[in-house]
Amino acid sequence: MVMEYFTRVLVQYAEKFKLRFHPMCKDIKLINLWFADDLIVICRPDEKSIKCVMEVLAHFKKTTGLSINHGKSQIVMAGVNHKEKKKLIDMTKITKGKLPFTHLGCPISANKLSNVDCDVFIEKLTSRITSWATKHLSYVGRARLINSVLFGIINFWYRIFIIPGRVMKKVQALCRNYLWGVADHYKRVPLVNWEDTCKPKGNGGLRFRNLNAWNKALVMKLNWDIANKKDNLWVRWIHSRYIKGMEFWNYNPKQDTCYYWKRMIKVRSEFEGMINIGEYTPEEGYLWLLGQPPKIEWVNLVWNRLTIPKHQFNMWLILKNRLQTRQRLGKFLNIDTKCLFCDFGEEDINHLFWDCPFAKELISKVLEPMGCILQAASFHEYYIKLSKHGTRRERRIWIATWAATCYTIWKARNTKWHQKEEMSVEECGAYTQMLII
Repeated sequence: MVMEYFTRVLVQYAEKFKLRFHPMCKDIKLINLWFADDLIVICRPDEKSIKCVMEVLAHFKKTTGLSINHGKSQIVMAGVNHKEKKKLIDMTKITKGKLPFTHLGCPISANKLSNVDCDVFIEKLTSRITSWATKHLSYVGRARLINSVLFGIINFWYRIFIIPGRVMKKVQALCRNYLWGVADHYKRVPLVNWEDTCKPKGNGGLRFRNLNAWNKALVMKLNWDIANKKDNLWVRWIHSRYIKGMEFWNYNPKQDTCYYWKRMIKVRSEFEGMINIGEYTPEEGYLWLLGQPPKIEWVNLVWNRLTIPKHQFNMWLILKNRLQTRQRLGKFLNIDTKCLFCDFGEEDINHLFWDCPFAKELISKVLEPMGCILQAASFHEYYIKLSKHGTRRERRIWIATWAATCYTIWKARNTKWHQKEEMSVEECGAYTQMLII
């Protein structure tokens, strides 16, 4: 309400003292922008206009008791000689600023966003990740923080800017390395490549965002708002400055227009097949860019609503054949690849979770008393049968129990290898039952 009062006073003084509008804001008579206590006043950099603004600020202070913070305020000028700049700075007692200046935490400039301009963006992500470093989170815990916190920061920037490719790669590397526990002092190869994790869950991914496609999908929402003349100040300014009554879908920018405006129109061409839909959403645009990858047959075995989240992640790695079994490690390290439980077969996914007598006995001990009795020749055949066996309610319970059993097998294997301690089938059975109760 207070800032609304400031705007009305500014408009009155502008009419009274003939304030000269900024050339790009003259058509819609735009003088100021504000959000909470962040304020931008826009006018021509001449003595008469600046004097008018300063009188408004003085009147506002006298009326409300509120004044500008000279330490945080800046005056940014373009097309003004050094003598005039000094004169205006002396008149306002405000520090000289330069483009890009910061508004609401983002750099504001008509020029292309540079890598240096994005440093504050990268620092925000890095500081969050650093604050989580002391928390020993599981993969699923890290995945949730990436989706909820890091992508919240990413979305804020991606809705406003077309992010440079090099910055996108940095952001992707930060998210990927945090997920897989990579640090400056500890290097490791990600268990699943980032492109796979960015696929929808139904297509074998973790539903992270493909950063390039998501940026375009969000920018397309801006295009859609312009085309439909959404009632907001920015859209009105775009129409007065660039469109000028033309049909948006047929509009082409001039070569000397703003870099970002030309890039926005270029993004528009990638969505030509979508322009006839009723209402555009970034999610629809994102899926449009991704296309239609094939659905994975085991998706319901992983993302079962009754399965504990960390068991879901473990099953996801198992069914993608990305778990660090001794057989996989043996491709890069000189180690014995035999199974730790039976010391007979090679420890791969099929052997560890099905062929090994230890696994067979544990699965039989846990699942058969629940009525899940299946005959299968391989791990693959077992989970295919499991996905079709029993009623819907029974399947969900069995799948959750099976995921807990596989988690227990993996835990027992790691305990035996790394801590030299053995867990018997009975202990594993009791542990599994404790997990699912």
